[in-house]
Amino acid sequence: MTKSWADRIHAQPMFEILDNARRMESLGVDVKHLEIGDTEGFDNRVLREHVVARARSERFGYSPSGGEPRLREIVADILARELGRGVDRDEIAIAPANFLILQAMAAVTHTQSQILIPDPGFPTYRLATDFLGLDAKSYDTVHMHLSLDRDSHREWTEDDCPSMVVINNPNNPLGHGAPWMHYQGLVEAARRTRSWLLFDETYANLCYDQSMGDAPGVDEDRCIRIYSVSKEHAAPGLRMGYALAPMDVIDTINRFTSLTVSCLPSFLQLAVADYLESDQSKAFVIELRENMIDRFRYLEECFDANGLSSSLIIRPNAGFYAMIRTPGEVTAAETMLVADGIATCPGAGFGLNSTESVRISLAGRLDAVREGIDRLADVLARQPYSNFREESRS
Repeated sequence: MTKSWADRIHAQPMFEILDNARRMESLGVDVKHLEIGDTEGFDNRVLREHVVARARSERFGYSPSGGEPRLREIVADILARELGRGVDRDEIAIAPANFLILQAMAAVTHTQSQILIPDPGFPTYRLATDFLGLDAKSYDTVHMHLSLDRDSHREWTEDDCPSMVVINNPNNPLGHGAPWMHYQGLVEAARRTRSWLLFDETYANLCYDQSMGDAPGVDEDRCIRIYSVSKEHAAPGLRMGYALAPMDVIDTINRFTSLTVSCLPSFLQLAVADYLESDQSKAFVIELRENMIDRFRYLEECFDANGLSSSLIIRPNAGFYAMIRTPGEVTAAETMLVADGIATCPGAGFGLNSTESVRISLAGRLDAVREGIDRLADVLARQPYSNFREESRS
């Protein structure tokens, strides 16, 4: 039976946890927020000043559905330098990055198209495929990042292959950037079968070591790349992202924007353009990276001191997140929120390969993040989690 449109619409799990945590706080409960990548711990004052200046100088009118031409030109120049090739502004679409995932999938698939998504992976991948009525398959990103499963896609044929492959490296929720060679087999299989590649590049500039290496070469005519201002520039509330894709795909994305939200606010786009064009935007990312390295170091030192190093699914080296094992406990996030006042995101929201885990975000206020890590370590040292810790030591 075909699902109704309403039955296909589901919320991201981290926002449900956030709502529950705020309800508890309204009742006077002290909650430590580790559930969502809201970058409260990084105040981007320069970008804020650009937003205020443009809000004062610009009219609150419509803008082009594809984005302000000036912002598209600046983004095209940035990507041309990063990718080492020419990029035209007509290959750029401006929209919230989360929305661009849905738009990109819709632009190159049809109902029941097969699509390969990471598991664990950002929830919107699965939610978007459900909404569009696509046939979602998955690949194990834990194995991929640990170099345990690099050749499982060699048997694809053009008659039995996905229409699109989604790659998110560095990966959310793992908080890990894998060497690109781990993805080489997957990328090559997509090239051989002419499958579309969707690269979610949200954390591309937030890997804190040199382990990733050079990204593999791809057929740019079958490639869509999505970027976000939300994370590396600590501005999730602006809902500003951009996509790079062939012009016909960009045209479809822009029509989707026109159909749904019409356009993004002009003054916000121009403020982001002013900011990205400045050297201060690069300085902000450098400072954020240094701060996140310290936060991950604190997490590892705290877990090591409590005998919990084996609780990390993989050592985080990118983005804002870490995945924590909660063996035998698929409702650990809900339990820890109610019983211990720790808001984490349930691993089940990221896929079947992370059901017995929680994701934590280290992007909040520094004092709150450290207190949350300390409280989490104390909880994990208790039953039932301590059983797993002892087994891992032996």
